[in-house]
Formats: sequence, C-alpha cells, structure tokens
Amino acid sequence: MLLSVKNIWLASSVLLFIAVLCFLIGTIIVDAASEISGLKIVVVIFPFLWIPAMIILIISIISIKREFLDKATPMIALTLIFACILLYFINPVTIVSRLLNDYVVRDWSQVTLDGIFEYRVEVVNRHQLINNRTQLSVKNLLTEEEMFIPLPVSRGEVRITGGESSITPVPEDASSFAMSELVSTEVENIYILTTRRFSILVFEINMEARTARRIE
Repeated sequence: MLLSVKNIWLASSVLLFIAVLCFLIGTIIVDAASEISGLKIVVVIFPFLWIPAMIILIISIISIKREFLDKATPMIALTLIFACILLYFINPVTIVSRLLNDYVVRDWSQVTLDGIFEYRVEVVNRHQLINNRTQLSVKNLLTEEEMFIPLPVSRGEVRITGGESSITPVPEDASSFAMSELVSTEVENIYILTTRRFSILVFEINMEARTARRIE
C-alpha cells in the first residue's frame, strides 16, 4: 500500500515538474500565453502560481526521498491541482510547436514604383522573447532572386494595429492597408522603407549589400 502511494505521489510530482517547466518556457521564453490565448493575466499571476508550485514540488521530493508518507494524500492532491492549473494556461504541445515553427505575420506583397522589386515586411515570432525578428522580404522581378533583409526593430516596437495583414482576401488597394512602403532613391540600389502599422519607422535599404540602416 505504501509503495503504491509513493508511486502515485512520485508520478504526480513528475507531472507538476513538467507543468512548471512548460509554464516557465511558455511565459518567459515563448510567451505563448499572450500569443495564443490572449491571457495577459498569466504574466501577473506568474509568481502566485510558480512559487507555490515550486515549494510543493520541493516538499514532495524531500518527503518521497525520506519516505514521509503520512501526509501523502493532501500533497498528492496539491501537486495534481497545481499541475492542472499550470497546464491549463500553457499547453506543452503548443510550446513545442512554437519553439520548432516560426509564426509569421506577413504584409501584403507590393511592387516598387520602378517595377524592379516585389516586397513585404514580415514579423516573425512577434510574441517570443528570444527568437523574434522583423525582416523585409524582397524579390527581384528581373532576376527572380529572393532575399530577406533584417530590420533593426526591437520587440517592443512591434505593435501591430488594425488587424493583421495576413488576413485574406487581399483588398484591391493593398497599399492602403500594408504595413510598409518602399521607394527608390537617386542612388542605385538604395531604397527608403517606411513602416506604418506597427510603428512609424524609416530605414535605408541597400539592396546590393542586403542591409538596412535605421534613419528614424
């Protein structure tokens, strides 16, 4: 009987450990709570969930190791309750999916007035704290060459408003809804990119060097 209680307690502790790990990754690294479910409250209640869960987990490990099984039933109940609460907010399958796959918000494709480049701004993993980036996707219509130019934009500056431009169908006048505008200059291969919908920023784009320099 004691052996079965110990095994149940151990199994529930392992489940709680997995839940705590997923919760940490989800709220700190991936920020999946705000990305998927919109539960901004998760960030606020984070210490009230994580700290008690860690205390219960430590007590459970010590108690199992020393075989203090007289209070196993309430501890098993607590570990299961906290594990279920944490896993309710953060789905492990979603965490793995977000870590392995890029989540991209794409602008509508446009063509520069000189007819040379097709372009669009892409915001990649905008809710992740580590693997996030903003880039300019460009296709040379003369050579069919495609390239991605990183834009020096911080995560805090990416605040997409007015809906995401990846929504279909594409409107007849996509430029009115697009996140950016790319115009040529008098200097060959130098273009000026102005972003609009997530932040009003201006970049100098060097198509030959494939670089972006922030102007404003």
